[in-house]
Formats: sequence, C-alpha cells, structure tokens
Amino acid sequence: MSRRWTYLLVLLATLGCSSPGNGEVTAPPELDVAEAIPPSPPEVSVAKDLHPLPFGPDLSDASDLCDVSSPFFLELIGNPHLDQPAQVASYPLPELGPIEFIVVDSANRSGKCSDGRHISSHLKFASYKKRLPPLGDHAMYYVSDAARNQAYTEGDPDVCPDLRFDYYGFLLQVAPGGETARSFLLYSHRFIDALVVRTFYIDPDYRIHLCEKEFTDDGDGGSEMTLLWTATLELLPDGSFNIQKTHS
Repeated sequence: MSRRWTYLLVLLATLGCSSPGNGEVTAPPELDVAEAIPPSPPEVSVAKDLHPLPFGPDLSDASDLCDVSSPFFLELIGNPHLDQPAQVASYPLPELGPIEFIVVDSANRSGKCSDGRHISSHLKFASYKKRLPPLGDHAMYYVSDAARNQAYTEGDPDVCPDLRFDYYGFLLQVAPGGETARSFLLYSHRFIDALVVRTFYIDPDYRIHLCEKEFTDDGDGGSEMTLLWTATLELLPDGSFNIQKTHS
C-alpha cells in the first residue's frame, strides 16, 4: 500500500473517532473576524492651539532672524490692507490680573505714556494665537493681531508711543492662577518717522532671539535698511530673565 493511501486511512479514522454518535463530521467553528483583528490604538488628541518649541520663522542660518519678509508673522495675523484673513484661529485667554510690560530695548522705548502712567496700566488682552510649552509653573501665550483691532490696549494707543503699531506680537508669561503676567514685545511693525520692524525666534531652550531694523527712503524710490539692534532674551523656569544685547 502506498504511503499516500496509508495517510488517507489514518485521517479518516481520526475524523471518525472525533465525530458525534450520528456519524456526522463536526465543522470547525467559524472565525469571528472582529475578534481576530486587534483594535486600533486610540487617536491622540493634540490641541490645535499648542505649539512646541522652537517657535518662529524657519531659519536656515542666523542671518535669517532679521528677514522681515518671512510670511510667518502675517500668517498669524492676516493682512487687513490686502483683505487677507489670518490663517490661525484666536483662542480666549483666561482671566488675567495686572500685566507688566517688560522693556527689552530701553534705548528706544521708555515704557512711559504721556498721561504719566506706565505702559503696563494700558495693556489688555482677550485672546491669543498660540499656547507655548509651560516654563516652570508659568503658562506661556503668544498674542498677536493688527493694531487697528484695538485688542491690546484699553485706551488711545497714541497716549503711549511705545504702543503705536500696525501689527504686534507679545509673549505673555502668566503666573499660576493668572494673578500676574509679564508681557514681552517680540514682534512689531510700526511707522512713525520711518518703518521699524522687530522680528524674533524662540529656540528650544526659551532663548528668544530678537532683531530690529529701520527702513528709510533712499531718495531714489527705494529704501535703505539700518540694523538698529539684536538681542537675546533668556527666560528661566524660576520666572527670572536675562537680556543681552548682541548688536546695538
């Protein structure tokens, strides 16, 4: 007898022993496809308002810090002059106590207003564009808008020369519970006697690199650019900060 026939007889005998008494062969149980496929892991929800560090325009090298043509800043704000809406939503800020205005460039801004009050007493903010990672126990918010929306001061901005902007961007460092907050002016686009533009980049260690340029008419229909200053603002987890001018 060939080996194939021997295998067939053994297989039939095995099926006969395992069959019920009526001689019927029991069909194998059906496979539950739903049980066989493991469930997909739950989707991780990432808050749309949260932005990791670094934060700022893409920099290929350090010189790009002073590139005022980067679309990063106006993408957050929009361009009212061209009827271009912001590409980033605004979110309501929690209720905040007094907001302290930190003068980063004391040579160009005094922090004082013509009514005798400090600029801090004029600041108010209702919404923010991006929430950055917390620093120590401080919450961090980037607030940015077009000045004509009057979303940064309770009064007439002309009272405070330091608050005369076309566009602005503040970083708010908020103490636990919102009892107090600090504001750092990181981005501004303003024209008084000349166009002055401030840009920034926040690196992963909460070092904020700042650059301010001035543009004046060159008399031939173009403009001349003057680098006013650059600085590094280092924010520390304990709430302290250091400002170091790197060019002035």
